[in-house]
Amino acid sequence: MPDLDGAIFYIINKVYSHARLAQYGPGSRDIGTYEQKVYPDQLWRLQAEPKHPGYYYICNVHNDGYRIGKWGRGDDEVGNYNGQYFDDQLWKFEKSGDFYRIFNYKYKDAKMAKYGKGDDQWGTFSGDNYDDQLWKLTPLLEGSLGKTLVWSIDNRQGSKDV
Repeated sequence: MPDLDGAIFYIINKVYSHARLAQYGPGSRDIGTYEQKVYPDQLWRLQAEPKHPGYYYICNVHNDGYRIGKWGRGDDEVGNYNGQYFDDQLWKFEKSGDFYRIFNYKYKDAKMAKYGKGDDQWGTFSGDNYDDQLWKLTPLLEGSLGKTLVWSIDNRQGSKDV
């Protein structure tokens, strides 16, 4: 798996392919998905935790200091947190094709899921694997370096200034 530390992504559900994870506000469940437009609160930075290799804090870029945490076993006991760092805010990204299953550190079998079309219909699920638990990490910026010749001239034999 590539090193995800410091990378910024849109986190998009596989089944609901326009549903980007978003933080609407500071409340614990002011988080969900949004399909209609792209907003800055849909950007997430992954921050590695050196004490637990392979696990990351999922930090909202727009709302400084907020991370996704899971404070209980219930599927909806997951959302925003801004305060001390705890192990229930750590997540592991397991590759599955072009997508990832996102598992919580403290609740090992809890994987992030979107179980309905509504923006608030998300949380975690601890049962069997389904496609609504798969998430695509789409980088904020994607590019590659390459060399392209735009214009060339050879005036060694020329009679006019260039």
